[in-house]
Amino acid sequence: MLQNRQEFLVGARSSQKIRSWVISGAASGTVAATGSVNVLTFNSKTSAWIGMGANITTGNKGDILVIAVDTTSIQDVTGNVSASGAVSAGAGSDTITFRKLTNAYVADGAVLNSAGNIIVKSSQ
Repeated sequence: MLQNRQEFLVGARSSQKIRSWVISGAASGTVAATGSVNVLTFNSKTSAWIGMGANITTGNKGDILVIAVDTTSIQDVTGNVSASGAVSAGAGSDTITFRKLTNAYVADGAVLNSAGNIIVKSSQ
């Protein structure tokens, strides 16, 4: 049930921008070796909620906001260069494990009334 709804917002926003480069190279005159390993694991969950027995009232002064925001930007570079006249070697490794949970909630029998401002907020 929504009543006198002047303002009421439940929002969720998620934005990821991930770049990953793996660069490798080798040259030889006599023996050259190189290697690169890049492992990127990423999980993200963004929620904004009211739920269960929601009964939202707002009026003259509005507001009831439940906001969740998630912004991620990763730029990842792993590189290698090897050259040789006699024996060269190179190695590289890069591991990123990234888990995010961004939440904003109300639930559990929710009844919200407002004559201005009820803000439940989450951000990362």
